[in-house]
Amino acid sequence: MGDFMVKYFLTRSLEENKIIRIIYDSKGKITERDIRVIAIHDQQITAFCYLRNQKRNFMIANILAVDFIKEE
Repeated sequence: MGDFMVKYFLTRSLEENKIIRIIYDSKGKITERDIRVIAIHDQQITAFCYLRNQKRNFMIANILAVDFIKEE
């Protein structure tokens, strides 16, 4: 997924308080996480991670895919 599209989803999550689902590469371990972006920095984001139930930092370059959570 292109860097522009990843930043688009991150910005929408931040501005609209939306939960997004990311596929994340953490030191070679691929995880799927639902997050809500709190802040966007130059090369990383701060987000609430629903997998870990706490605020976490994620490197933008390690986000492999992102999408909005389907609202029912």
